[in-house]
Amino acid sequence: MANYPVLLVHGYSDKGESFDAWREVLKAAGHDARAIRVATWRSLANEVSIADVAEGFARALALESGLENDQPFSVIVHSTGALVVRAWLAADPRRAKRLQHFIGLAPANFGSPLAHKGRSFLGMLAKGNKQFGEDFLEVGDRVLDALELGSRFTWELAERDLLAAGGGWYGNGAVAPWAYTVCGTGKYSWPQRLFVDPPGSDGVVRWSGSALDVRKISVDLTRRAGGDVQVDGERAQDVPLAFVKDRHHGAMMSKPSGDLGKMVIEALAVRDAAGDAAWRDKWTSNHRPSDTWQQFVVRVRDERGDPVPDFNVQFVATYASGEQMTLVDFASDVHPYKRDPSLRAFHVRLKDVKRTRITGLRLRLFAKTNSTAVGYRGVGSDKADGWDGALDLSRFASRGDVKLFWPFTTTLLEIVLDREPRPFTGRNDVFWFGR
Repeated sequence: MANYPVLLVHGYSDKGESFDAWREVLKAAGHDARAIRVATWRSLANEVSIADVAEGFARALALESGLENDQPFSVIVHSTGALVVRAWLAADPRRAKRLQHFIGLAPANFGSPLAHKGRSFLGMLAKGNKQFGEDFLEVGDRVLDALELGSRFTWELAERDLLAAGGGWYGNGAVAPWAYTVCGTGKYSWPQRLFVDPPGSDGVVRWSGSALDVRKISVDLTRRAGGDVQVDGERAQDVPLAFVKDRHHGAMMSKPSGDLGKMVIEALAVRDAAGDAAWRDKWTSNHRPSDTWQQFVVRVRDERGDPVPDFNVQFVATYASGEQMTLVDFASDVHPYKRDPSLRAFHVRLKDVKRTRITGLRLRLFAKTNSTAVGYRGVGSDKADGWDGALDLSRFASRGDVKLFWPFTTTLLEIVLDREPRPFTGRNDVFWFGR
């Protein structure tokens, strides 16, 4: 069985030479050295976006890859390289038929908790371009914006490829690539550990944010909808996530030996559902962390599509005893997206979620405008300084287990409510006649 050509795409602030060790692993496994192509892309120029890089990838693929038009190939991506290839696919869904394998080494599919720090002064000194010229000391502002937790780019990209009609573009092997994600559980050593290693991560990317296993829940709290809940696929993507011990984010590139190399070589050999099932059976329980995490990205907007920047959200559980308790403290680990705080990423350690004997589940949202002229409202109750909405999500609780929570996944939660002139009934203070 012949191997497909393999393209290697690095991550942010890196270069193609970082894949040198992987080239040797691939050659040792029988891959033709001439069919292994290492890419380099420009990530530290402030004006270059992920979409720009994806377009550059398309042109380089046609002119410099050595591949024939429409020739099938596989890719191995590290970190931000995953977003580049996904953006290339999203630009033209027909490309999914050409890509045979999409293998992510600690892919930053939903960003990194370190990205917003990269645009600081210290980030500029640590990561800024050291080559004199147009991009000197630039850090790639637009790439880092896309990599920020809760970014609009990663949300919209997920809607285009992971939540596409028909169940997304990854993992079935028929008209889309076989897809596999591998993350490390290793930790950085001193002194790097002072600046990296957030909990539930490989030091740079969250395990849950690396996975392509994603769900979207849409909650319409507008009064016209009466509190409707739509779930865009209980498991919109079922892309396996495996772990390898003793590898932090950088070591996924520099140390491809042992189980890590075997995982990738065997993934590249998958050709059918049986091979896919065998890979999952062998590797997905390998070194799986006992401390499980889930990422939520919450987006709140009004009925016109405009962002709601000032809100608080929580889940309230009712237990068999009648006791009510906030199930997850969403304020404990939250990152509002800097450009648009209506998008926020929450990181939840699932052992902190008390899921046994739950008989009811409610979503509560408190939103305000800080204005006496206009306000938010919907299913719920009006407050003097805002609006407090609640929605029964008890159907997500079953046999003592809350289906809302899935280890090592990202859940997109979109909430819609009404924005109206005040007061909400009778004559309003925004527009009137003959007063």
